[in-house]
Amino acid sequence: MGLLTLKKIILVCALLLAYLVTYSQAAETRILFLSSYHSEFPTAAHQLEAVTELLKVGNRQLEVVYMDTKRQSVAVRSSEVYEHIKANIQESGSYDLILSSDDNALEFLLLHKDELAGGTPVIFLGINDLELAQRATQRPEYAGVIEQALLYENVELAFRLFPDLGTLHVIADASTSGQADLKALQASLSKNLVSHVGIE
Repeated sequence: MGLLTLKKIILVCALLLAYLVTYSQAAETRILFLSSYHSEFPTAAHQLEAVTELLKVGNRQLEVVYMDTKRQSVAVRSSEVYEHIKANIQESGSYDLILSSDDNALEFLLLHKDELAGGTPVIFLGINDLELAQRATQRPEYAGVIEQALLYENVELAFRLFPDLGTLHVIADASTSGQADLKALQASLSKNLVSHVGIE
């Protein structure tokens, strides 16, 4: 586990614990964990494990909703997730806290949380799109951490290790996080490196 990953985990844990201490007197705390992906996706499983561990103390009710946007269309899943969360709130009451994992879940909350869950606080993690995170934190009830891939550093390293490389081809998928990483890499490339990096 890298230093940046460890710092990110510590920060999210600190935010979550601060919230839980504040609301520790409540009879029951209802928490929604909204994941952009599906339960078998590697990071989703690790995130849920960490969140579950933190929530063992006290009377916490955790509901996990997977958007499954790696395997299904964001538009289709957003509609289904919206109806699921709406029905759950109508049946069991509002949430005290929402944990949001990765870009698509945060984008969904920015579009729909006000009508679904009002001013419920949101803690987000795993965000690749810096502009998305900045938009979220303009709202007072949002806080969290971004996932900063070391793409520029890896490009530099490739040219240091292989000075005769010529052109380095960077390939990204069409996913929200893939495109956000690509955008971040393009913005960070120096003029010298731009002519040696092919984006596909």
